[in-house]
Amino acid sequence: MEYARPPKVSVIVPVYNAQNYLRECLDSIINQTLTEIEIICVDDGSTDASLSILREYQKCDDRVFVIAQAHYDAGTARNNGFAYASGKYVVFLDADDFFEPQMLEMAYKRALDQNAEIVVFQSDAYDSKAGLYKELSFTIRNKLLPKEIIFAGTDIKRDIFTAFAGWAWDKLFLREFIIDKDIRFQEQRTTNDLSFTYTALACAKRITILEELLAHHRINVTSSLEKTRSQSYSCFYYALLALREGLITRDLFNRFEQDFINYSLYFCLENLYAVNGATRKELYGRLKSEWFKNLKITDHTCAYYYHLGEYIHYKFVLKISHNRVGKYAFKAAKGLKYAQYSPGGRNKYYHEHNTYRNGNNNAKVILPEAKNSNNYKDELFTKKATYTGYNIDNLNSLLLAKAERANELKQIFYSHCHYYLNLDNPQTFNQKINWLKLYWYHEDLPRAVDKAEFKNYVKEKIGDGYTVPLYGVWEKESDIDFERLPDRFVLKSTIQSDGRHIIRVENKETLDYDKLLTVLSSWLIPRNSLKCSYCGAYNSINPRILAEEYIEGFDDDLMDYKFFCFNGKVEFLYVSTCILKNLSINFYDLDWNLLPFKRTSYPNTAHPISKPKCFEKMVEIASELAKPFPFVRVDFYETSEGRLYVGELTFYPGGGYGLFDPAEWDYKLGDMLNLPQANA
Repeated sequence: MEYARPPKVSVIVPVYNAQNYLRECLDSIINQTLTEIEIICVDDGSTDASLSILREYQKCDDRVFVIAQAHYDAGTARNNGFAYASGKYVVFLDADDFFEPQMLEMAYKRALDQNAEIVVFQSDAYDSKAGLYKELSFTIRNKLLPKEIIFAGTDIKRDIFTAFAGWAWDKLFLREFIIDKDIRFQEQRTTNDLSFTYTALACAKRITILEELLAHHRINVTSSLEKTRSQSYSCFYYALLALREGLITRDLFNRFEQDFINYSLYFCLENLYAVNGATRKELYGRLKSEWFKNLKITDHTCAYYYHLGEYIHYKFVLKISHNRVGKYAFKAAKGLKYAQYSPGGRNKYYHEHNTYRNGNNNAKVILPEAKNSNNYKDELFTKKATYTGYNIDNLNSLLLAKAERANELKQIFYSHCHYYLNLDNPQTFNQKINWLKLYWYHEDLPRAVDKAEFKNYVKEKIGDGYTVPLYGVWEKESDIDFERLPDRFVLKSTIQSDGRHIIRVENKETLDYDKLLTVLSSWLIPRNSLKCSYCGAYNSINPRILAEEYIEGFDDDLMDYKFFCFNGKVEFLYVSTCILKNLSINFYDLDWNLLPFKRTSYPNTAHPISKPKCFEKMVEIASELAKPFPFVRVDFYETSEGRLYVGELTFYPGGGYGLFDPAEWDYKLGDMLNLPQANA
């Protein structure tokens, strides 16, 4: 195309059967504040009204140019559109997405200011069915990127292929750069932009980031090719091969080989659980028989891989049949990776459409406020599951030798604690906790750490009435009989202790049960698939869901008393307040003197805390429960009615990664813990 003045940006839009969303997409492009653009729309043989809509816009705006081709794929359409492009920069947008009006102006200005070859900007997902926005925090992982405003792909020290998302629509490219590097989209049904995007990022000498949210990617689209992945499940594999070939031909593969193989493992597992039924079975067989090998994934040991959860799951895939590997275990492994790079890990919240318009990016979906609850008579349900232990193979012993686990644990420890994990001669409290994970086991541990079975364990040791009354325990979220639960109750995972695995229900009539069951299903993940694990205590535990009595004051004034017991003796405690809000922690000795240290990131309370009425009873109970163990933290609640409950027994506080201020207390607490003989 010829212009009196070349356009600043060429916008290329492949279109296939997008009539339901095409107008919104085109409107968001023609109304961009940057007006010196050309809009090249390539219809890929649509059978709906898409081509007619494109012709309509072409008549109304001379910047719109329409190409009609026989039906091939979006990669072919983008390549054909690029052949007609004449702008200094080019952007590839999808026909069912839509964009902020300042997107091109801001990206183009940043590109000129920094003489950039690629500009990457923030995006989110728009759920077309729910009418809600979803954060996509994984599209730009700043923790992996250099601090400089402008940087090269080779400046990304590790994991370039997860530093950015492998799609093209949130990036602006210098057209001459694409031509010079001879980068083209892969011509296949799906995953046709992965090799283009990652090859460009690896080649680029000048990449820059825009933190503004500028693009909205539509999800839950019935006609989307992503919804029919089973028809072309092998495309991801050929995309990886194309990326590898692109890196090799440009003499970049040696630089990015480890990143590529790590990403290939992740992407294989991701795609394995994007399909179901016969397709998954077929893909499962091809991965095991040839694809893992062809991608060189089988050539390396655990230490080569960046993310242990993925490696464990890959080894699991090799050893068992396709119908025994659950997708939730891989989601947990993937979540661990994302948690390293994204604030809040994989907690992605939906936003109402006007949330961004009002500048509020922190709105979260919460359960509606409760109405008055009804009285309910405590009883155990007949559906309560019996404790049998987890009935799959022990992942730790099945997959990793102890030396490999120790090496991986050392890497994790250093990333959290910023000093080395000495397992041969541990000195600090955190080092010794990690030593106990690997080398010491007691027959009572599985019952003591299971949040449901622990109640029976405490009853056997100190008598009845010292744990929160239990309503039921279930192995599947679908088995929960909500009609038999009271109006108010608490749901917990039996194997996780963090706040993400506790749901306090104040009125069950206001619950969104579909959303609730989705969350609960994600709790049913073997603890030993998680990177923080390696704990013998969890190896045989079946993840389940429990419901227990709702305790008043938990959000506001309920105190949490945590007694540190070393070799069967209570030494000190800490008290935490505002458990679900702004957590504060005070450490006390047994004479209730405030100790001169704290947990990093958790301040002392603003006002002194009074010694609890049941303090002596707490010490007595903690001492009894601590007898079999070299270390345990016994946690208590004292309710406003004066009831004393043992909340849980904690054997690996903070996973063995909790930092102290001053740091010398890590050593002082370590001196209190005499390690037993290794027996695991």
